[in-house]
Amino acid sequence: MKIIAIMFAGALLLCAQATEGLAGYWSFDENDDAKSAGKVTDKTGTFGAVLKSGAVFTEGKTGMGVAFDGKDSAVIGEKAPKLGQTFTIAAWVNIKNLAAGQHSIYSVDEKGGHYLRINQDGSIVLIRAETAVVASSAKNIPAGKWQHIAVTYDNGTYAFYINGEAAGNGSAAHVDFTASTKFGIGKNIAPGGARVTSGIIDEVRVYTRALPAADIASIAAQ
Repeated sequence: MKIIAIMFAGALLLCAQATEGLAGYWSFDENDDAKSAGKVTDKTGTFGAVLKSGAVFTEGKTGMGVAFDGKDSAVIGEKAPKLGQTFTIAAWVNIKNLAAGQHSIYSVDEKGGHYLRINQDGSIVLIRAETAVVASSAKNIPAGKWQHIAVTYDNGTYAFYINGEAAGNGSAAHVDFTASTKFGIGKNIAPGGARVTSGIIDEVRVYTRALPAADIASIAAQ
């Protein structure tokens, strides 16, 4: 019983740590009224969004997700969480066709425009639109399979994760997600082209802190 209690307490601690600094959380598990209206709820209660141009609710990794057509579909919010220069972006993705283009996961059009995307080779890339690629993962994801991806950034130091495991880290300057206007999921709204995802995105989370590896692994295991 003592071992079970310790394990339970540890699980609760990880859960609490994984919600600390949570600035935006889009699970896409909407009620029927919201789905009919094409509305997306932010679980923190602040940053709602809507489906645009052919984005549709579909079966996700857990519950519902959103499918994007690789052409013009998107989830757009009129007000973005202010992440600043210390942040985490995480999501479940299932890219249908990697070769179809560059697949934007989360973007803001401010401070020169910043976004997280997946390239044709399956690498995960953090972009500052004014200066192109800022950082790239050392490992790639496959097409047609659910993969949990995450990037953390802490005032010049970044780390990528795939399915809760380290996928590259290093140093990169001038990344700033201090947006107060729109954000996009599944489509890049920063300068440099739409780069619409071809596939499904689910469980998008953004934090105002760089989560440690243990928290990333905990989220990926949920």
